Amino acid sequence: MFQPMMRYSAYSQELVGVHSTFFQNVILPRLGPHPKGSTVINALPWKSFMNDDYTPIEFSWSWSAKGGLPVLRFGVEIIRRNPTLRTRQPDVDDNLALVAQLSEQDSGIHLQWLQHFANALSPIDTQAWAASQEGHSSRMFLAFELYNSPKVKGYIILGPETPQASITTIELVARSLRTLPSGTSELMQSFNSIHQYLENLDATEQARTEMLAIDCIDPKKARIKIYLRSPRTSFDSVLQMICLGGRLQPWSNSSIHALRTLWKLTLSLNDAVSDADPLPSKSHRTAGIIYYFDIRIGASVPACKVYIPVKHYGQDDQKIATGFQKYLDIYDLKLNGACYLEAVREMCYHRRLDKGLGFHTYISATESGENLAVSSYLQPEIYHPCRHR
Repeated sequence: MFQPMMRYSAYSQELVGVHSTFFQNVILPRLGPHPKGSTVINALPWKSFMNDDYTPIEFSWSWSAKGGLPVLRFGVEIIRRNPTLRTRQPDVDDNLALVAQLSEQDSGIHLQWLQHFANALSPIDTQAWAASQEGHSSRMFLAFELYNSPKVKGYIILGPETPQASITTIELVARSLRTLPSGTSELMQSFNSIHQYLENLDATEQARTEMLAIDCIDPKKARIKIYLRSPRTSFDSVLQMICLGGRLQPWSNSSIHALRTLWKLTLSLNDAVSDADPLPSKSHRTAGIIYYFDIRIGASVPACKVYIPVKHYGQDDQKIATGFQKYLDIYDLKLNGACYLEAVREMCYHRRLDKGLGFHTYISATESGENLAVSSYLQPEIYHPCRHR
């Protein structure tokens, strides 16, 4: 998938060489055991929370609101060749070690804030952590945006809340922010609007705090992103969430219109479905709508991105790709040399797109000016039975 995604993003020959070398030499050796023959999911030595089928890598195309071609990005979980040898928290340490190594080669990559949040939010006891999770043991991901050089982000996965917990997950995040080196009152002011909104939700509406992410750049420019998963799935609930129930300025009418269009096209919803109607009920651990709110120095209010979980609520990958292609056409967004549907068909060569869900994971949107910046998230389904026939 990596090579065609770069081609469809029209990276120069020089950058294709730079990014291919980085991916081949730095990323691939850190993705754990080769998936060949690993068709029995329960026997996998390490089950990654990156994707629902435990694939430890996810790719995405990100289009800005100004149109044109997308930037290629990917998220990974660093996994040792022999995951069973893990003790204490080497999974976290391995991620931090890679960022530290990259920072020695690129002065624009900073480790300080990621190290702080890893210390504050990642538990030491690996066995207790694994026992607390629902089918996975992941605690940290890394993501890379491919510009002239890779831009790095770190993701810290937060543990589930239990009746025995002495502190809620969102309170733990608040504590980590209060002790953040070089933090400011603006950060806490911005965070408090998120915290207060969550506190006012009743039990049936309560969003789960899933992850905290940080841009590994100069802290003065870095975003701290707080990821929430909401059980509410109507479009009306999305509109309430993205403005934190009125605590943030609502998106413009044109942005809301674009978001509704994206929602209906990618989920194959007809006009009879109203904004108040919830999506079909799903019991999966990753069901519900994902949001992140980013806070940063110099901003007194957070910004929001919404992730539509098409992997659960789409009809099939063919219809998701067809709907997203229509959205791209409406808003003059494109790929280099092919339409979106053709490109996705090329990359999902192990099976037909209309034979299931899961190749697409999310379609995301955030307001940028009067329009939306949108992203499509794809994963290679490395353990899919069709890959091992």
